[in-house]
Amino acid sequence: MTSPLSPTPRSPMRRTSGLSLGRSPRWAWRGAHSGAGVTTLASKLGGVDLGMSSETSLPTLVVCRSSADGLIAAQRLAADELAGTPTWTCLGLVVVADGPGLLAKPLAELAALVAGGYTDHWPIPWVNSWRTHSTTPGPRPSRLARLLHSSIHPIKEHL
Repeated sequence: MTSPLSPTPRSPMRRTSGLSLGRSPRWAWRGAHSGAGVTTLASKLGGVDLGMSSETSLPTLVVCRSSADGLIAAQRLAADELAGTPTWTCLGLVVVADGPGLLAKPLAELAALVAGGYTDHWPIPWVNSWRTHSTTPGPRPSRLARLLHSSIHPIKEHL
């Protein structure tokens, strides 16, 4: 018997969004740490939410917050799993702003250092509407959106 206050176990099924009916996802998001923003990015930009798992055959974007802890987690992940011969395909690092405004100089320097451990990187600015679940759509980070919809999605075939 479970208490009404017991947490509901998380489903092992991966969350996907931003997909058309009958289309398979073309990329996945993997958190370098919990709370990185994987679920939000999957819901806003499509793809598969892997949580912190690397169990997929899809090309994967690693996600971290721009806090010191988030950046260090991304650095550890790169050192532990991407050095040598990785067992999964990493497209790069997505650094999600942990608050509005510019990063403090020490964090900006750490972010640049950590990004060097990845083949590419994309900063995602603070998007207030994503935090408040506003019905007004927030901006889509253009450089990352271009990657997701050009190099990962197949070119549309003309009928």
